[in-house]
Amino acid sequence: PVVRGGPVVVSNVTMDVYVWGARRTHYFTDRLHVGHVQGAEGTIARVPMRRDGWASIRSVSTAWSRPGTLKTKPFTYEGSQLLLNALVSNGGSIRVALLPVLEDDTVETQEGRTLDGCVRVGGNVFAAAVEWQASGRDVAELAGHLVQLEFELRSAQLFSFRFE
Repeated sequence: PVVRGGPVVVSNVTMDVYVWGARRTHYFTDRLHVGHVQGAEGTIARVPMRRDGWASIRSVSTAWSRPGTLKTKPFTYEGSQLLLNALVSNGGSIRVALLPVLEDDTVETQEGRTLDGCVRVGGNVFAAAVEWQASGRDVAELAGHLVQLEFELRSAQLFSFRFE
């Protein structure tokens, strides 16, 4: 049997739940609980869960030549870095384009923050800063302006993104 004990501990990366497990059957009554079961050898374990990991968008195709793409609706943000929470496998990657939206609702391809100019993000990352070859990681100049993100996913799951 496994019993959860204590609060959920939340960090920037994970939500940790602590559990107690035993090999023996136990039961609860008004006077007897897990802590009083005679001979119940057990252990305490930490179960880390990915923050924002309850849902994701992922590329369906495993073929390198057929990445999945996702475009956000136009939005504004505050912050100077775009951070990703993602799981990339099988040599895959994530690239991102940060595109300003003009007054006539057209998207401007900004040199330096395109998919082709994005440094590939890979691995099991919880707060990976997106970087572009020409402009680096700093995206503060577009803060407060209407933008759209375009993601390219290759063998990847995107759990969340945020600006800080």
